[in-house]
Amino acid sequence: MLEGKNQQCLDIQESQDQAKEEYARALGDVQTRFKQEKEKEVAALRQELAEMRNSQEKVKSEDYELKMENKLKAEAKEATLTRDDLARQIQDGQAALNRTVLEKDTRIEALKLEKGQLEGERSQAERRLAEQAQQYQQTIEELTRARSMEASALQMEHECAVKLNQEKDFEIAELKRERSRWRPTTGTRTKCCPPPWQARSS
Repeated sequence: MLEGKNQQCLDIQESQDQAKEEYARALGDVQTRFKQEKEKEVAALRQELAEMRNSQEKVKSEDYELKMENKLKAEAKEATLTRDDLARQIQDGQAALNRTVLEKDTRIEALKLEKGQLEGERSQAERRLAEQAQQYQQTIEELTRARSMEASALQMEHECAVKLNQEKDFEIAELKRERSRWRPTTGTRTKCCPPPWQARSS
């Protein structure tokens, strides 16, 4: 996501540079066209003046001079209007460029802020994951120790139970052997196995 934001910043900067280049070309074209028109106008005026000088001796009436003066004034006024219109266009273009630059700068700042927030959130997430991993590792180690202790305790308990069972089996076997010695065969006890009281009295 951060690479996408960086690419957006680069695209915005590239479009801004292109807009500046287009504005510079447009301004140069306007200035060149204005200069050419002025040069044509000057050349035309010079030609007219030359013609006027040539025909001045022939035509000296005040009416003709007044008409020429009015014509020159009209042409000068038209040239002024053209110049003002071009200046207005240049001013509007500059204002539009300024707005575009401001919008681009605002978007870039917003993207930088968002990038900083994302990096902060990523750092927090990495810290939380590291803490959780450490906690999980501790829990696993504790469970392993507890299971090992439990297994040891179960082993000891099993060994004790086996030993106790063996002792009980041995005791039962002894009691059975002792009982078999005292079991009567023909209604009387065997000579080899006297009653307990006789054995004690003897």
